[in-house]
Amino acid sequence: MATLVRRERLESAATILLGAAAAGLLHWPVPYNQMDMTAQGFILRWLIAGAVAGLAARVLLKRPVSVTAGLIAVGYIAAVMARVVVETMADPTDHNLWPFEVMIGGGIGLLGGGAGALLGSIFVRGKPEAR
Repeated sequence: MATLVRRERLESAATILLGAAAAGLLHWPVPYNQMDMTAQGFILRWLIAGAVAGLAARVLLKRPVSVTAGLIAVGYIAAVMARVVVETMADPTDHNLWPFEVMIGGGIGLLGGGAGALLGSIFVRGKPEAR
């Protein structure tokens, strides 16, 4: 039983890290004053990155679609919050609308991760393997 719980925690952490990497690779390199999270191009790239992360997590870890999508969204939120914390330490006037950034990131992560996890269901036959 303890091994099962430990494995599920590791899989959850891996899925969150996958989501954070998908979000961060597109989000962190762009300077804050040039960032527009509501631009169509940015949202589309973030949705595609979330879908790829959700697909990979679903196929590799065989977790349920809802769990995979939720954990990818948590990764997106973590990536946004990491940027908010780091940049706010440098300039406290940055990110005065950070709650909206978090909601946008979480929503896009949930949609993209869910789409990728659903697509991954094509490759995952039946129920998750017995552990």
